[in-house]
Amino acid sequence: MQTTRFTAFAARTALAFLILAGCEPDAGAPAPEPHAQSAPVLRAASTVTDALTPTTAVDPETGAAYLAFFRKDGDQTNVYLARREPGASAWSEAVRVNSVPGDASPHAQAPAQVAVGPEGHVYVAWTNAIPIEGRRFPASNLLFARSTDEGRTFNEQRAVNSDADARTSSHTFHDITVGRDGVVYVSWLDSRKRDAATAAAETPVRPAGMGEHSHHAGSSELPGTELWVASSRDGGDSFSAGTVVAGGTCQCCRTSMAVANDGSVHIVWRHIFGENERDMAIAHSTDGGATFSAPSRIHADHWEIDGCPHAGPSLVIDAQGQYHVGWYTGEPTRAGIYYARSENGTTFSEPQALVTGVGVSQVKLSGNGLPTVLVAWEDKHSQSVRLGYATPSGVESLEAGFEAATLPAISASPNGWIAVAQEGSDVAIVSGE
Repeated sequence: MQTTRFTAFAARTALAFLILAGCEPDAGAPAPEPHAQSAPVLRAASTVTDALTPTTAVDPETGAAYLAFFRKDGDQTNVYLARREPGASAWSEAVRVNSVPGDASPHAQAPAQVAVGPEGHVYVAWTNAIPIEGRRFPASNLLFARSTDEGRTFNEQRAVNSDADARTSSHTFHDITVGRDGVVYVSWLDSRKRDAATAAAETPVRPAGMGEHSHHAGSSELPGTELWVASSRDGGDSFSAGTVVAGGTCQCCRTSMAVANDGSVHIVWRHIFGENERDMAIAHSTDGGATFSAPSRIHADHWEIDGCPHAGPSLVIDAQGQYHVGWYTGEPTRAGIYYARSENGTTFSEPQALVTGVGVSQVKLSGNGLPTVLVAWEDKHSQSVRLGYATPSGVESLEAGFEAATLPAISASPNGWIAVAQEGSDVAIVSGE
């Protein structure tokens, strides 16, 4: 399943990557400086073979690392999870997460998301594909499974979306996160309202604009997709019916959530402003995801595009309560990946360009609730994935990362971090303490 790889490049990556190592401060202790770092201890650099669209999580208590991914098994696609024991270099044999064989659909903007709760339970969310006669693109349900034995086995999968029996709509481009109180939150883009209107009007949605991405174009009088959030207060045994955070969303860019240390829930996504400007928005909930504030624009990129670019944002809220967001815009005069921060979640700093002059690219942040925020992003100039960390003056770029790689994912806890990227049909991994 895997081979250990300890290239000089990976070693430079790990040794250069700066992150705070140690326990979170007490609530009454002075808050550390946002830029506090210390050099990590290198654990390993490795690969997991035949693995697609990776995501990661680190147990906040033990430092155990988890890797979720899709894998082709003959004519089926399944979701798998591998675990690495704290302090170990080898990964466990991957176990299949979905209880229904083949009930998974891989997508770079809708990977199998993994999260670990404060009690050590492992949660995975993914989507399937349900062919609908007469429709070009399938419907999908948002599926979920839980492990209470550190990822060794999973319970029977269940659907998160409340309309799963209808099997006519799309529920995907999701994220999953867990609060300190153990409440599980799942976000996604939902097309049930649009599909119902389409069926009532007997009007097909005509592709336009961006080739393979155009099936979710916004130039229609029909309703657009909606951003939904559902929660579970029993460890995933059941989910709420769900809350509509916003309508008029860009239709196929991933969503990103964070739960702050005070329990408030926050979400960012690509929203359609005005006629067809597709910029990043943020909304907040102070009642456990029951209601959300109105969307506010993070930055007025004014990117007008009649289609969806398949490039969602990434949100982290650090130990000081500051908001950090990374995103891509294709606005012709400033196309690239940007980073901004905010003290209140409403007014953001002037964006810092991480890379410009590139086509659609991906960025991921990690370090929710921690003093140090980590950043990983695609650099299509060099066809690589670059790494960095946030400071009060912006992201400090490290001369390290993954060569010939795409689709970065990164996770951190007080006990360790893990960064991964797609290299061909394999997943490259670097981690440390």
